[in-house]
This record gives sequence, C-alpha cells and structure tokens, in this order.
Amino acid sequence: MTIAPETQLNLTTSAPERNMRLAEAVVEAGLTYAELAERLQVDPKTVERW
Repeated sequence: MTIAPETQLNLTTSAPERNMRLAEAVVEAGLTYAELAERLQVDPKTVERW
C-alpha cells in the first residue's frame, strides 16, 4: 500500500484507530515492524510506538 504525499492525516479518528490502520497496512505490505523501521531508517522501537 502506498500513501500519496498529499494525503492528509485524518485527525478526527482516534489514535487506536489510526494505529490499527497502520498495523493493517504493514501486514498488507508483508512487512514486519523491524523491516519497516529499516526502510524508514528509524529505530524499530519508534515504529512500535506508532
């Protein structure tokens, strides 16, 4: 799943709902949090906190 840069974050959704959407996108992409962190060049713990 690719999110276009111009896509705005919908802040009317609750944080847990946004977290679930992120988790679903990661699974859909076939990535682990560690792989996503590596691709984004951030610490894996950072991705877990999202």
